[in-house]
Amino acid sequence: MTPSFAAAILAGGSSERMGSDKALLQIEHQFLVDRIYSELSQVISQIRVIGKPRSSSKINPDCFVPDMIEGIGPMSGLHTALSIFSEPVLVVPCDMPNLNAGHIRKLLSTFQPGYNQAIVARGVKGIEPLFAIYTQDCREILSSLLVQGDYALYKLIERLKVRFVNFTTEDKNSNIFFNINTLADYKRALYMKNDFKAPDG
Repeated sequence: MTPSFAAAILAGGSSERMGSDKALLQIEHQFLVDRIYSELSQVISQIRVIGKPRSSSKINPDCFVPDMIEGIGPMSGLHTALSIFSEPVLVVPCDMPNLNAGHIRKLLSTFQPGYNQAIVARGVKGIEPLFAIYTQDCREILSSLLVQGDYALYKLIERLKVRFVNFTTEDKNSNIFFNINTLADYKRALYMKNDFKAPDG
C-alpha cells in the first residue's frame, strides 16, 4: 500500500539577517513560498504553510497555519505540522529556491511505514533536517525536548530512528540545499536563475 503524506512549508522565521520577509522574495517572478508550494503540489495534495498569512501570496489563505509556539525556530513549525496532520509530514523550508518535484519524489520514495521515525536528506555538507519526513512517532520525543527548552532540530535527530538519503550534485550552483538568509544569498540565487548580474565576491 502506498503511504499518504502531508507537507509543511516552514515560513515562521523572523528573517532578521535578510531584513525583509524571505517567503516573499521573488525568484523567476514567483514568491519563494509560492515556488515551493508549486513544486510540492505536483506530488502531495495536503500542504500547509506554517507561519503568518501572506496576503500578497497566491496561496489560499486557508493553507496558512500559525506556529503553535512562537519564537523558538523550526522545532515549533515541526511541532505544529505533526499536530495538525495525522500522516507522515514532509517538512521543507520556504527559502530553498532550487528544490523541485523530482527531489521531493526521491525522498518520499525511500519511506517504508514502520521502519523509521524520520527520513532525512543528506548533502555534501551533512544532514538537512529541514528537508525531511517526520512520522507521528516523533511527537513524544519532540514534546519532551520542547518541555526541556531544547529547540535544536539536531538534538531531535539524535534521539530518533532515522534513515538518511543522500543527495549529491556535480554542479555547485544547482545545490538543492542552498538557502537564502542574507541579501548576498538572494543575489546569488538570482544569478543562479539568470535573473540578475553576478554578485560581487
